[in-house]
Amino acid sequence: MKKHRLATILFSVGLIFGIGLPDAVKAAGGNWSMTAVGDIMLDRNVWAKIKQSGKTYPFAKITNELKGADIVLGNLEGPFTTSTRHAVSGGSLLFNFDLSLAPTLKQVGFTTLLLANNHTLNQGQAGLNSTRTALKNNGLDYFGDPRNGTNYHLSKIIDEQTITWLGYDSLDGRLAPVLLDVKRAHQKGEYVIVVPHWGVEYKLGIQPRLQNEAKQLIDAGADMILGGHPHVVEPFEIYKGKFIAYSLGNFIFDQYFSADTQRGLMLKLNFTKQSVNISIIPLLSVSSQIRVASGNDKTTLLNRIASDSVVSASIRKGIRAGQITIPRS
Repeated sequence: MKKHRLATILFSVGLIFGIGLPDAVKAAGGNWSMTAVGDIMLDRNVWAKIKQSGKTYPFAKITNELKGADIVLGNLEGPFTTSTRHAVSGGSLLFNFDLSLAPTLKQVGFTTLLLANNHTLNQGQAGLNSTRTALKNNGLDYFGDPRNGTNYHLSKIIDEQTITWLGYDSLDGRLAPVLLDVKRAHQKGEYVIVVPHWGVEYKLGIQPRLQNEAKQLIDAGADMILGGHPHVVEPFEIYKGKFIAYSLGNFIFDQYFSADTQRGLMLKLNFTKQSVNISIIPLLSVSSQIRVASGNDKTTLLNRIASDSVVSASIRKGIRAGQITIPRS
Protein backbone atom coordinates (compact mmCIF):
# COMPACT_ATOMS: atom_id res chain seq x y z
CA MET A 1 0.00 0.00 0.00
CA LYS A 2 1.32 3.46 -0.80
CA LYS A 3 2.35 5.42 2.25
CA HIS A 4 1.81 8.81 0.71
CA ARG A 5 -0.84 10.64 -1.20
CA LEU A 6 0.18 10.44 -4.83
CA ALA A 7 -1.14 13.24 -7.04
CA THR A 8 -0.16 12.87 -10.68
CA ILE A 9 0.33 15.59 -13.25
CA LEU A 10 1.38 14.42 -16.70
CA PHE A 11 2.62 17.37 -18.75
CA SER A 12 2.51 16.65 -22.46
CA VAL A 13 2.75 18.76 -25.61
CA GLY A 14 5.15 21.09 -23.83
CA LEU A 15 2.83 21.98 -20.94
CA ILE A 16 5.55 21.45 -18.39
CA PHE A 17 7.29 24.53 -19.74
CA GLY A 18 4.17 26.58 -20.17
CA ILE A 19 2.55 26.42 -16.76
CA GLY A 20 4.18 27.69 -13.61
CA LEU A 21 4.04 25.80 -10.35
CA PRO A 22 3.07 27.41 -7.04
CA ASP A 23 5.80 27.87 -4.45
CA ALA A 24 4.11 25.37 -2.15
CA VAL A 25 4.51 22.67 -4.80
CA LYS A 26 8.12 23.55 -5.50
CA ALA A 27 9.05 23.44 -1.83
CA ALA A 28 10.68 20.24 -0.59
CA GLY A 29 8.14 17.77 0.73
CA GLY A 30 8.46 14.68 2.88
CA ASN A 31 9.31 11.10 2.04
CA TRP A 32 8.87 9.41 -1.32
CA SER A 33 10.37 6.35 -2.95
CA MET A 34 11.44 5.07 -6.35
CA THR A 35 12.66 1.71 -7.63
CA ALA A 36 14.69 1.86 -10.85
CA VAL A 37 15.84 -0.93 -13.18
CA GLY A 38 17.42 -1.10 -16.63
CA ASP A 39 16.39 -2.27 -20.09
CA ILE A 40 13.21 -4.30 -20.67
CA MET A 41 13.06 -6.27 -23.94
CA LEU A 42 10.04 -8.55 -24.47
CA ASP A 43 10.67 -9.99 -27.94
CA ARG A 44 13.02 -12.53 -29.56
CA ASN A 45 14.09 -15.24 -27.08
CA VAL A 46 12.18 -13.54 -24.24
CA TRP A 47 8.96 -13.81 -26.26
CA ALA A 48 9.70 -17.48 -26.91
CA LYS A 49 10.03 -18.06 -23.15
CA ILE A 50 6.80 -16.15 -22.50
CA LYS A 51 4.88 -18.23 -25.05
CA GLN A 52 6.19 -21.35 -23.38
CA SER A 53 5.79 -20.39 -19.72
CA GLY A 54 3.34 -17.48 -19.48
CA LYS A 55 3.29 -13.68 -19.52
CA THR A 56 4.69 -13.20 -16.03
CA TYR A 57 7.54 -15.71 -16.51
CA PRO A 58 10.36 -13.11 -16.83
CA PHE A 59 9.23 -11.37 -13.61
CA ALA A 60 8.10 -14.31 -11.49
CA LYS A 61 11.10 -14.21 -9.13
CA ILE A 62 11.38 -10.43 -8.82
CA THR A 63 7.78 -9.16 -8.52
CA ASN A 64 7.90 -8.81 -4.74
CA GLU A 65 10.95 -6.56 -5.07
CA LEU A 66 9.29 -4.39 -7.72
CA LYS A 67 6.16 -3.53 -5.78
CA GLY A 68 5.77 -0.99 -3.01
CA ALA A 69 7.56 2.16 -4.18
CA ASP A 70 5.75 5.31 -5.28
CA ILE A 71 7.53 5.09 -8.63
CA VAL A 72 8.78 1.91 -10.32
CA LEU A 73 10.81 2.87 -13.36
CA GLY A 74 12.29 0.91 -16.27
CA ASN A 75 13.38 1.48 -19.87
CA LEU A 76 10.98 -0.07 -22.39
CA GLU A 77 13.31 -1.25 -25.15
CA GLY A 78 10.74 -1.61 -27.94
CA PRO A 79 7.14 -0.94 -29.05
CA PHE A 80 3.82 -2.58 -28.21
CA THR A 81 1.78 -3.34 -31.36
CA THR A 82 -0.93 -5.67 -32.62
CA SER A 83 1.44 -7.16 -35.19
CA THR A 84 2.20 -10.86 -34.90
CA ARG A 85 5.58 -10.43 -36.59
CA HIS A 86 8.34 -10.85 -34.00
CA ALA A 87 12.11 -10.72 -33.98
CA VAL A 88 13.72 -14.14 -34.13
CA SER A 89 16.76 -15.44 -32.29
CA GLY A 90 20.06 -15.01 -34.06
CA GLY A 91 20.50 -11.27 -33.79
CA SER A 92 17.35 -9.61 -35.17
CA LEU A 93 17.15 -6.07 -33.78
CA LEU A 94 13.70 -4.97 -34.98
CA PHE A 95 11.67 -5.60 -31.86
CA ASN A 96 7.91 -5.89 -31.55
CA PHE A 97 6.22 -6.52 -28.19
CA ASP A 98 2.89 -8.30 -28.02
CA LEU A 99 0.19 -5.82 -27.03
CA SER A 100 -1.13 -8.20 -24.37
CA LEU A 101 2.09 -7.71 -22.37
CA ALA A 102 1.38 -4.04 -21.58
CA PRO A 103 -0.97 -4.86 -18.68
CA THR A 104 1.59 -7.40 -17.46
CA LEU A 105 4.06 -4.60 -16.74
CA LYS A 106 1.42 -2.90 -14.60
CA GLN A 107 0.57 -6.20 -12.92
CA VAL A 108 4.13 -6.92 -11.84
CA GLY A 109 4.61 -3.46 -10.37
CA PHE A 110 5.82 -0.93 -12.94
CA THR A 111 4.38 2.58 -12.86
CA THR A 112 6.60 4.52 -15.26
CA LEU A 113 8.53 3.70 -18.45
CA LEU A 114 11.17 5.49 -20.51
CA LEU A 115 10.49 5.58 -24.26
CA ALA A 116 13.57 7.53 -25.36
CA ASN A 117 15.76 4.78 -26.78
CA ASN A 118 16.98 3.29 -30.05
CA HIS A 119 14.25 0.62 -30.32
CA THR A 120 10.92 2.37 -29.70
CA LEU A 121 10.75 3.28 -33.41
CA ASN A 122 11.44 -0.30 -34.55
CA GLN A 123 7.86 -0.47 -35.88
CA GLY A 124 7.79 3.13 -37.07
CA GLN A 125 5.78 6.05 -35.76
CA ALA A 126 2.64 3.88 -35.75
CA GLY A 127 4.35 1.50 -33.36
CA LEU A 128 5.37 4.34 -31.06
CA ASN A 129 1.83 5.74 -31.11
CA SER A 130 0.47 2.28 -30.31
CA THR A 131 2.89 2.00 -27.41
CA ARG A 132 1.88 5.31 -25.89
CA THR A 133 -1.78 4.36 -26.18
CA ALA A 134 -1.21 0.92 -24.64
CA LEU A 135 0.66 2.36 -21.67
CA LYS A 136 -1.92 5.07 -21.08
CA ASN A 137 -4.79 2.57 -21.31
CA ASN A 138 -3.13 0.41 -18.68
CA GLY A 139 -2.45 3.20 -16.22
CA LEU A 140 1.27 3.42 -16.92
CA ASP A 141 3.07 6.73 -17.18
CA TYR A 142 5.76 7.26 -19.81
CA PHE A 143 8.28 9.93 -20.68
CA GLY A 144 10.98 10.56 -23.26
CA ASP A 145 10.84 10.59 -27.03
CA PRO A 146 13.21 8.64 -29.33
CA ARG A 147 13.77 11.80 -31.35
CA ASN A 148 14.44 13.76 -28.14
CA GLY A 149 11.38 15.95 -28.54
CA THR A 150 10.56 18.20 -25.59
CA ASN A 151 6.87 17.29 -25.45
CA TYR A 152 7.16 14.13 -23.38
CA HIS A 153 8.61 15.07 -20.03
CA LEU A 154 6.83 13.88 -16.91
CA SER A 155 6.20 15.68 -13.64
CA LYS A 156 4.52 14.35 -10.53
CA ILE A 157 3.66 15.77 -7.15
CA ILE A 158 4.34 13.28 -4.37
CA ASP A 159 3.80 14.38 -0.79
CA GLU A 160 4.06 18.05 -1.79
CA GLN A 161 7.29 17.53 -3.72
CA THR A 162 7.52 18.05 -7.47
CA ILE A 163 9.67 15.53 -9.34
CA THR A 164 10.42 15.88 -13.05
CA TRP A 165 11.74 13.08 -15.26
CA LEU A 166 13.46 13.85 -18.56
CA GLY A 167 14.53 11.08 -20.94
CA TYR A 168 16.80 11.20 -23.99
CA ASP A 169 18.22 8.82 -26.57
CA SER A 170 21.93 9.61 -27.02
CA LEU A 171 23.26 13.05 -26.20
CA ASP A 172 26.29 12.89 -28.48
CA GLY A 173 26.30 16.10 -30.49
CA ARG A 174 22.83 17.02 -29.23
CA LEU A 175 23.57 18.21 -25.72
CA ALA A 176 22.84 21.95 -26.04
CA PRO A 177 19.01 21.70 -26.38
CA VAL A 178 18.94 19.06 -23.66
CA LEU A 179 20.73 21.38 -21.25
CA LEU A 180 18.05 23.99 -21.94
CA ASP A 181 15.38 21.40 -21.15
CA VAL A 182 17.08 20.60 -17.86
CA LYS A 183 17.43 24.25 -16.89
CA ARG A 184 13.77 24.92 -17.63
CA ALA A 185 12.63 21.83 -15.75
CA HIS A 186 14.83 22.79 -12.81
CA GLN A 187 12.97 26.08 -12.64
CA LYS A 188 9.62 24.27 -12.67
CA GLY A 189 10.33 21.26 -10.45
CA GLU A 190 12.05 20.77 -7.14
CA TYR A 191 13.82 17.55 -8.10
CA VAL A 192 15.01 16.78 -11.66
CA ILE A 193 15.90 13.22 -12.72
CA VAL A 194 17.52 12.73 -16.14
CA VAL A 195 17.33 9.24 -17.65
CA PRO A 196 19.64 9.09 -20.69
CA HIS A 197 19.94 6.15 -23.10
CA TRP A 198 23.59 6.64 -23.98
CA GLY A 199 27.09 5.30 -24.29
CA VAL A 200 28.84 2.36 -25.95
CA GLU A 201 27.41 -1.12 -25.60
CA TYR A 202 29.22 -3.64 -23.39
CA LYS A 203 31.73 -1.13 -21.94
CA LEU A 204 32.14 -1.73 -18.20
CA GLY A 205 33.92 1.47 -17.17
CA ILE A 206 32.95 5.13 -17.09
CA GLN A 207 33.18 6.54 -20.59
CA PRO A 208 34.85 9.99 -20.65
CA ARG A 209 32.28 11.50 -23.02
CA LEU A 210 29.42 10.39 -20.79
CA GLN A 211 31.21 11.70 -17.72
CA ASN A 212 31.52 15.11 -19.36
CA GLU A 213 27.86 15.08 -20.40
CA ALA A 214 26.74 14.02 -16.93
CA LYS A 215 28.61 16.89 -15.29
CA GLN A 216 27.07 19.38 -17.70
CA LEU A 217 23.59 17.99 -16.96
CA ILE A 218 24.13 18.42 -13.24
CA ASP A 219 25.59 21.89 -13.71
CA ALA A 220 22.38 22.73 -15.64
CA GLY A 221 20.17 21.62 -12.74
CA ALA A 222 19.80 17.83 -12.79
CA ASP A 223 19.60 16.29 -9.32
CA MET A 224 20.12 12.66 -10.38
CA ILE A 225 21.09 10.71 -13.51
CA LEU A 226 20.04 7.11 -14.12
CA GLY A 227 21.57 5.88 -17.37
CA GLY A 228 21.16 2.86 -19.59
CA HIS A 229 21.80 1.32 -23.04
CA PRO A 230 25.23 -0.41 -22.71
CA HIS A 231 23.50 -3.68 -21.57
CA VAL A 232 26.04 -4.00 -18.75
CA VAL A 233 26.28 -2.38 -15.34
CA GLU A 234 28.61 0.61 -15.22
CA PRO A 235 30.03 2.45 -12.17
CA PHE A 236 28.58 5.32 -10.15
CA GLU A 237 29.79 8.84 -9.61
CA ILE A 238 28.85 11.53 -7.14
CA TYR A 239 29.42 14.99 -8.57
CA LYS A 240 28.56 18.11 -6.58
CA GLY A 241 26.60 15.88 -4.23
CA LYS A 242 24.45 14.42 -7.04
CA PHE A 243 24.19 10.72 -7.80
CA ILE A 244 25.04 9.37 -11.26
CA ALA A 245 24.46 5.74 -12.29
CA TYR A 246 26.00 5.50 -15.76
CA SER A 247 24.20 2.25 -16.66
CA LEU A 248 21.87 -0.06 -14.72
CA GLY A 249 22.43 -2.79 -17.32
CA ASN A 250 19.79 -5.20 -18.55
CA PHE A 251 16.65 -6.01 -16.61
CA ILE A 252 14.72 -8.34 -18.92
CA PHE A 253 16.69 -9.31 -22.05
CA ASP A 254 18.15 -12.37 -23.75
CA GLN A 255 21.79 -11.65 -24.76
CA TYR A 256 22.95 -14.98 -23.36
CA PHE A 257 26.43 -14.59 -24.83
CA SER A 258 28.16 -13.09 -21.77
CA ALA A 259 28.00 -13.06 -17.98
CA ASP A 260 28.01 -9.26 -17.86
CA THR A 261 24.87 -8.95 -20.01
CA GLN A 262 23.12 -11.38 -17.65
CA ARG A 263 23.72 -9.08 -14.67
CA GLY A 264 21.81 -5.93 -13.84
CA LEU A 265 21.03 -3.55 -11.01
CA MET A 266 17.92 -2.57 -9.13
CA LEU A 267 18.14 0.67 -7.17
CA LYS A 268 15.69 1.28 -4.35
CA LEU A 269 15.78 4.98 -3.57
CA ASN A 270 14.12 6.48 -0.52
CA PHE A 271 14.04 10.26 -0.39
CA THR A 272 13.68 12.40 2.70
CA LYS A 273 14.16 16.13 3.19
CA GLN A 274 17.68 15.42 4.41
CA SER A 275 19.01 12.58 2.25
CA VAL A 276 18.65 10.03 -0.52
CA ASN A 277 19.07 6.47 0.79
CA ILE A 278 19.93 4.00 -1.95
CA SER A 279 19.79 0.22 -1.71
CA ILE A 280 21.91 -1.33 -4.46
CA ILE A 281 20.51 -4.74 -5.43
CA PRO A 282 22.47 -6.86 -7.95
CA LEU A 283 20.31 -8.92 -10.29
CA LEU A 284 20.96 -12.13 -12.18
CA SER A 285 19.14 -13.28 -15.31
CA VAL A 286 18.76 -17.00 -16.00
CA SER A 287 16.99 -17.88 -19.27
CA SER A 288 15.48 -14.37 -19.36
CA GLN A 289 14.03 -14.72 -15.87
CA ILE A 290 15.36 -12.12 -13.46
CA ARG A 291 16.13 -12.73 -9.79
CA VAL A 292 18.04 -11.07 -6.96
CA ALA A 293 21.67 -12.17 -7.06
CA SER A 294 23.27 -13.77 -4.04
CA GLY A 295 26.60 -15.17 -2.92
CA ASN A 296 29.53 -14.69 -5.27
CA ASP A 297 27.34 -13.20 -8.05
CA LYS A 298 26.24 -10.41 -5.70
CA THR A 299 29.67 -9.78 -4.18
CA THR A 300 31.49 -9.75 -7.51
CA LEU A 301 29.22 -7.12 -9.04
CA LEU A 302 29.18 -4.85 -5.98
CA ASN A 303 32.97 -5.02 -5.69
CA ARG A 304 33.42 -4.15 -9.37
CA ILE A 305 31.10 -1.16 -9.11
CA ALA A 306 32.79 0.04 -5.93
CA SER A 307 36.29 -0.28 -7.36
CA ASP A 308 35.48 1.68 -10.54
CA SER A 309 33.16 4.36 -9.14
CA VAL A 310 34.20 8.00 -8.67
CA VAL A 311 33.14 8.36 -5.05
CA SER A 312 34.57 8.91 -1.58
CA ALA A 313 36.07 6.07 0.44
CA SER A 314 33.01 5.91 2.69
CA ILE A 315 30.62 5.70 -0.26
CA ARG A 316 32.84 3.04 -1.83
CA LYS A 317 32.51 1.00 1.35
CA GLY A 318 28.76 1.49 1.26
CA ILE A 319 28.54 0.29 -2.35
CA ARG A 320 30.28 -2.95 -1.36
CA ALA A 321 27.69 -3.35 1.40
CA GLY A 322 24.83 -2.51 -0.99
CA GLN A 323 23.65 0.63 0.83
CA ILE A 324 24.65 4.29 0.50
CA THR A 325 23.26 7.57 1.81
CA ILE A 326 23.74 10.87 0.02
CA PRO A 327 22.85 14.15 1.78
CA ARG A 328 20.41 16.34 -0.16
CA SER A 329 21.71 19.75 -1.03
